[in-house]
Amino acid sequence: MRDLHAASVTEGVAVSPDGSTVWFGSNDSGTVTVVDTKSWSVAATLRGFGMPYRVGISPDGSLAVICDPKDNKIHIADVRTRKVIGEVGSLGSPRGVKIAPDNRTVFVTLGRDNAVAAIDLVDHKVLWTVPVGTSPDGVGYGPLPR
Repeated sequence: MRDLHAASVTEGVAVSPDGSTVWFGSNDSGTVTVVDTKSWSVAATLRGFGMPYRVGISPDGSLAVICDPKDNKIHIADVRTRKVIGEVGSLGSPRGVKIAPDNRTVFVTLGRDNAVAAIDLVDHKVLWTVPVGTSPDGVGYGPLPR
């Protein structure tokens, strides 16, 4: 495997469900780099983020959600076009991200608010928030126990 310089100070990393791309958030440059895994090359660089801390890709591979705690918002990107198509702001330091199997609902931890928010990716609005422990970071999604 040969080296590829994609971005510096990467933290948010997501792999598309089909494995064709990897998305890297760069905390210091405020960019998200998309790497094509077949050619092992940079396919696109998205700019204009405060700090793209974490990245999540929907189960159907159509959307990427980029958490930006510096700007207190999430950015919603079209995976195919590699363009930001929306955002949801006024969030208290969004950090962890997990998109539900419906490909429409994203769960995001809010570090400043000590909460988890459910956000509608189509209507770009917060559906609800629930308090959790201090300074939440990662988030998961799973079936209800039987």
